[in-house]
Amino acid sequence: MVKSDIEKSGIKKPNVNIHELEYFAQNLKMESINKVLNFDITKAYPSILLADGFITENTFNYLCKISKTERLASIGMLARKKNITTFENGKPILNVIDRKETSEYFFYLVEKTNKIINEIRQKVNLRFLFSWVDGIYFEFQNENDIFEAEKIVNEICNKYKLKFTTEILLNYISNFENDCFEIYFDKGDKIKRFTIPSNEMRVNYLTYKKLNALA
Repeated sequence: MVKSDIEKSGIKKPNVNIHELEYFAQNLKMESINKVLNFDITKAYPSILLADGFITENTFNYLCKISKTERLASIGMLARKKNITTFENGKPILNVIDRKETSEYFFYLVEKTNKIINEIRQKVNLRFLFSWVDGIYFEFQNENDIFEAEKIVNEICNKYKLKFTTEILLNYISNFENDCFEIYFDKGDKIKRFTIPSNEMRVNYLTYKKLNALA
């Protein structure tokens, strides 16, 4: 369904360097904060596919009706890959990654989402904590902080024909262990957890990916 729409759209395949894609950013330290401000882009990937003309309204509505897990699987299929290993005398001599021809469309969604999140980060005048895919988190002090931040996020999302949600999260805690930050906070009646690599680990990982891409 998604693939069929993309093929019918006639839009040129995006050119994305997958080794430079980023899914998160952080400005973390060990601390606890009573309340944290969170913005999430609503159904980011299908919304960008629709806004940028890759899928029809009917396909978008279908993607919005199914569960989040099914939705991610449907869109993630664009980037399906196979690891093909060639053996000689019982030993592996060659390993090739066979990516689906639609992979660039999925990576375009990752790149575009990160671009929008970074724009929010740069324009909202609050202390940035971290971002993860289509969500971004800030420390705030008062109701006016929320009002001003929402106004900026609304302008940015309107520009890209996207919607967003705003949440105040309680009992935010950030601990550091094994070169990663462990983040906990209350979201409704549930405790949400993130594991965010340190900036040093992140740089090392990106360097590793680039070096292996050239090997």
